Amino acid sequence: MKIAVIITCYNEGQYVEGALQSVLDQSASHVIEEIIISDDGSDQPTLAVLDRLADRDPRVRILFNGRFTEARPNGLARNRNYAIAQTAAPLIALLDADDTWDARKIETQMAVIESAPDTALVYTSFELFQDGPGTESEYGIVRDLATSRDTALDYFLNDPPIVPSTVLMRRAIFDQVGRFDEAITVFEDTDFFFRCARKGRLAAASECLVRKRVHSSAITSKRDHLMKHHAFVAMHVAFQEPRLIPLVGKRLSERAYKLGNVESSHGNLTTGRCLYKLSVRMNPFQLKPWLALGLSYLGGHGMMVSVKRHLSSTRPHNTLQGRAK
Repeated sequence: MKIAVIITCYNEGQYVEGALQSVLDQSASHVIEEIIISDDGSDQPTLAVLDRLADRDPRVRILFNGRFTEARPNGLARNRNYAIAQTAAPLIALLDADDTWDARKIETQMAVIESAPDTALVYTSFELFQDGPGTESEYGIVRDLATSRDTALDYFLNDPPIVPSTVLMRRAIFDQVGRFDEAITVFEDTDFFFRCARKGRLAAASECLVRKRVHSSAITSKRDHLMKHHAFVAMHVAFQEPRLIPLVGKRLSERAYKLGNVESSHGNLTTGRCLYKLSVRMNPFQLKPWLALGLSYLGGHGMMVSVKRHLSSTRPHNTLQGRAK
């Protein structure tokens, strides 16, 4: 089976060449039929890089989705939808222009697809990293939903998480569930993957095969209103399957707890405590937010970091550990 790779780009000229190179370096490069780089109205420096990349490989095609639109950008969901519509391969792989793949990503995921023909979508673990000296990588360990008896419920409560740059999916599932919802500006991928979970089998390759860049221009790095977006998407998803409505509080409790961890790890203990308290209020029977709240008072930032490092050290090392640039 052949793959269409979709790289979405907006003002990421300094990164997009690295993203493309990681696709060209795939050990299973022969199954990649085309590589679409869809630009959403980037600045001139990025456009200059894209014009140069068109000659890197005959499979590369540059789409200037936003160059001639009045309102720029069109948005990530619309950009992905536009690019996917220009392809015909039976498999689709997504990649943000500021992320990169391990050379074995496609090979590993193809093995999952071929061994389980009912698998609609395969995702992987990932590494979060920042540019610059002295920065430490964090590793996103995913939950495998392949053996779930109720994939939609498990996804709603235990969001694996699925990061778009880790995804290889069948075109059939994309066509079946519909496009990314262009009305959702943040966490549109959460909504899309939930719809996939309702219709097909989702599986994980547990190896860390994607490096996801964290920087100030990323939408989800602007944390001030993320709980509002989480609440909107949780309700939007739950109304698609009403049995989930009573569980919205439980899901949002988990989101608040994880955002509290992010704030605490950045030294914002006051905000972190507020989020832990919110998590407790929405689901008082969950131990983790109570523990995190207590630690934030007892030991402050240093205690939180020590506990987090200890928990990370108990996880198995993965293929990308030690490669942060």
